[in-house]
Amino acid sequence: MSYVSLLKACAKKKDLQRGMDVHSAMLETAGGLLETNPFIGSSLIHMYAKCGDLPKAQKVLDELPVRNSVCWNAMISGYAQQGQGKEAVYCFKRHKIGK
Repeated sequence: MSYVSLLKACAKKKDLQRGMDVHSAMLETAGGLLETNPFIGSSLIHMYAKCGDLPKAQKVLDELPVRNSVCWNAMISGYAQQGQGKEAVYCFKRHKIGK
């Protein structure tokens, strides 16, 4: 089972409930994936942002042990796509200073 593919499908359909179900199942069966697979974290952020749950997307980003550029870009894009330009710029600045 590919969590990344499932999360991308949920994002495309904007199916927040199914995406949350995938997230929960992933944590129950393979909780360590967020620490070892950067694609999972960025896919979760993208899914939550695309579905309009920016607070949850931000929470996922904040809780990632390692935040790479893909994760930051997913969050910045999410803010921008949801019409929250100020937050997108703030997130970009946070990324640049490494916080």
